[in-house]
Amino acid sequence: MERRQGPRPAGDLVTALGQLSAKQVDVFQKIQAHPEGVQVAQIGKSLGMHPNTVRGHLDELMAAGVITRRVIPARGRGRPSHAYTARVPRTDRASRAMVALVEVLASQLPDDDTSSAHAIGRQWAEQFNEDRGAAPATDLDTAEVQTSEILREMGFDPVKRQEATTPKMREIGLNACPFITEQNTRPAPVICALHQGFLDRNVGGIEVKLRPHDRPGECGARLTRQD
Repeated sequence: MERRQGPRPAGDLVTALGQLSAKQVDVFQKIQAHPEGVQVAQIGKSLGMHPNTVRGHLDELMAAGVITRRVIPARGRGRPSHAYTARVPRTDRASRAMVALVEVLASQLPDDDTSSAHAIGRQWAEQFNEDRGAAPATDLDTAEVQTSEILREMGFDPVKRQEATTPKMREIGLNACPFITEQNTRPAPVICALHQGFLDRNVGGIEVKLRPHDRPGECGARLTRQD
């Protein structure tokens, strides 16, 4: 069997988490809430489960690769027990870490150097699309679905603007932005330019344009057929 030469992709862990049953998710979330580790008795008490039932779920979570365990030395006589910890990060914390990284990198550009940010965004899109392996969209409906999926994965909470639909145009409202702070501070212009570069490309004759703050409380993405 081939040995992995480095850490596994973090996305594998998230994929494995999505394949768990509802009860397994309940147990996993209890473990995830205790980064220092949690024992069988604690899990069973908080969920109202028999310890043997908890152990069965833990075995399944171990097999799925989403948790790990360590031995806790016994105090005095008796067998040592185990503490379980989650291997899948909390998505909100992971997202904040990635947002902070992007902001630090973008801060190396002058606020008015949107052209450089735009170029970086295009390179980002090329790498992202290559990794996803998605086929280029050749019609507006497919482009709208693909763009909405990408924006949803990036945390922008996209919603179709039905009233803006025409034979040559679609619009998507973006109701959230990972780069807007809790104090409602807007991101720097280079952040928007970075995402504009990501979206501003022709895919099979479909142009996607980011429209920052085009409506109260949201941004927009306009898809236009270039006939």
